[in-house]
Amino acid sequence: MRVIIGLHNIESVKYHLLCYWLQEYANKWIIKNNILDKNKIICIFNTNTQLTISKCILSLLKYCFPCKESKCIKISNFKSNIFINKKINTDQEFKKYLKSYFFQDIKDFNNTPSDIFDNIKLKYYTKETLLSQLQEEEKKEEKNEEKNIDEKNSKNTEDKVFKCDFCDKTFKSLYNCDRHKKFNCKEILNNLLLDDIKTIKSKFNDISEIKQIIHNLQTPNTIVNNNNNNNTINIQVNNVSKQKKLNQLLHNVIDIDTFTENYKNDPDLFLSKDESQVLLENSEINGIDGYCEGLSTYLKKKYCLQLEKITGEIKKYHECVLPYISNDYNLRSHYEKTNNGWILVKSTDKIMKLLNISDQQIYNHHNKFVHYPKKGKKKAINILLRKSDYLDIEQMIKNEENKISIVKSKSKISNNCN
Repeated sequence: MRVIIGLHNIESVKYHLLCYWLQEYANKWIIKNNILDKNKIICIFNTNTQLTISKCILSLLKYCFPCKESKCIKISNFKSNIFINKKINTDQEFKKYLKSYFFQDIKDFNNTPSDIFDNIKLKYYTKETLLSQLQEEEKKEEKNEEKNIDEKNSKNTEDKVFKCDFCDKTFKSLYNCDRHKKFNCKEILNNLLLDDIKTIKSKFNDISEIKQIIHNLQTPNTIVNNNNNNNTINIQVNNVSKQKKLNQLLHNVIDIDTFTENYKNDPDLFLSKDESQVLLENSEINGIDGYCEGLSTYLKKKYCLQLEKITGEIKKYHECVLPYISNDYNLRSHYEKTNNGWILVKSTDKIMKLLNISDQQIYNHHNKFVHYPKKGKKKAINILLRKSDYLDIEQMIKNEENKISIVKSKSKISNNCN
């Protein structure tokens, strides 16, 4: 334990008695007896005793009294003469107290006077070590001062302005400027539209076909999402929205109501005892994340069984698309397959129904429910939606588009040949 103690107005305490106490109870110390003020002593000492700091100081005070009369009364009065009494926890604090109480008159530790240690006694501290520590501290303070000055100067300088090269709009940050160019700059969007028209003119010869495509491009399907955090504009040149793509290319997906009813009522589509055991163990070991990872896989497998029963089509589970697809990362809405096609919805009640059916089937096998923490079911629904994300399915849609375009081109070639 390293302690600093400062005493003033101490006519009744003898300096040599304090030194004797340090010799007996401390293993390392620095003590200063002010020449200008003989009634003031400051001391830093290290001790290995198991005493608390208050008991340690009390022991010091008792030892330093020259008389034995009314000792407890004198000690109680004497405590008011302690102007500092603290435990030093770090080297930073040690340097701070050293500079403040032992060398407060020194302004430059690189040029110290020869009599700097005249009224200071040391044990297991050296003059060179103390001075080197104080010099290091001084350098740190100078660097901090320079850093603070630089920060003030940087704040006082005028903010740099970033300018859009296309529409001359100005921004305070490069990030906002780049974002504007990427999503919101009307000049860039207009130029892209003109480039698309020129490309179409170079590829087609049929005037009526060009006019139709130009008309579609001049009224693009622009999706604007106005949220508190994002204002994004997604330009889709082919004039096909997410919903139209889903209805066009994934129209054969079983609707969510049929899938749910079959999953609930058809014993061939129930979770097996082994599958429910795996899900239960996942929930106990890895929590809701592990449970939903496994459940998403089993739902796809049950979907494949339903697809084979209803249409006779055989697919692997990783090739299947469940009748719900998340629309964006924030899960504000998602698509569900209904009898009328894919629709955008905000309610997650039907996915909650799938979750409840799964929980009940696990309970039927093992007489034990899956444990959900607070708001755990909402988290589970979010995980299931993320496992069926539009971006993950987009590549599958692109593959389907390529197949359709190949079929159309082949049929067009065959028609021209005929």
